[in-house]
Amino acid sequence: MDDRRKDIRRKLASYDVQKKQLKKLQKAAEKGQSDKETLMQIEYIESYLREADEMIAKFEELCGKTARKYIVDIFVKHTKIEDIAQKNGVSKRKVEAYLTFWINCYLEDRKPAAKETPWSTQK
Repeated sequence: MDDRRKDIRRKLASYDVQKKQLKKLQKAAEKGQSDKETLMQIEYIESYLREADEMIAKFEELCGKTARKYIVDIFVKHTKIEDIAQKNGVSKRKVEAYLTFWINCYLEDRKPAAKETPWSTQK
């Protein structure tokens, strides 16, 4: 499951880079400066972004808006965990624990119980 965690983090972390690349390729295509390979790249990136958007939506569906916000801030916007912790008045460790907890819920495709926290699920 560790590889799957890394894959989720990698996919979300490259979201903004892929989006910028897509814009460049689309501009080139509009100017008629595209070939078959460029069009295939555009199609691949669009698919990649759709998958990442679905992933973010699933985080929200399973874990709520707070989870979605943290996931987007950390992975898509590249906000430092320390900054998020300071802004919300919690420890860096707590943010990291919730992040791991939400990713685990995502991988297990389950909603956390009403009063469930990262600490109540540790074994």
